[in-house]
Amino acid sequence: EDLANRFERMGELRTVLGKLALSPEQRDSIGRIELAYGNRLHDVARTVRSFGSEGRPPVDSLRTLLKNANAMRDEEWVAVRAHPPDVMRPQFDANVARVRDDETRREQEMLNGRGRRGGEMGGPPPANEPLERER
Repeated sequence: EDLANRFERMGELRTVLGKLALSPEQRDSIGRIELAYGNRLHDVARTVRSFGSEGRPPVDSLRTLLKNANAMRDEEWVAVRAHPPDVMRPQFDANVARVRDDETRREQEMLNGRGRRGGEMGGPPPANEPLERER
């Protein structure tokens, strides 16, 4: 259940939008993006929950789901990054970097047995590609 909740929260944008003074129009546009990607990530969470009814999920399946969820979230962040003005993008990028660092730290704690789930993923998280820079 904890892992399913994690997938659901991946689509939330509060942490990457922190300290950005967005207009109501920008917030509306970003809200539509968040809703669309949030729905997709909720589907991933439902898949994880279905594994629970069948016993422990296969590690390879979880790795694949995590890789796909990370790719979806990266797509979401790229789509969102187009909405703040240029002057706000460095703050957005810093927020994204902080989220990635926090997640990497939590994954390592899980793998080292210090997390709540005891390293069930069985390997390091996939490396995230940096956001595409606008030309």
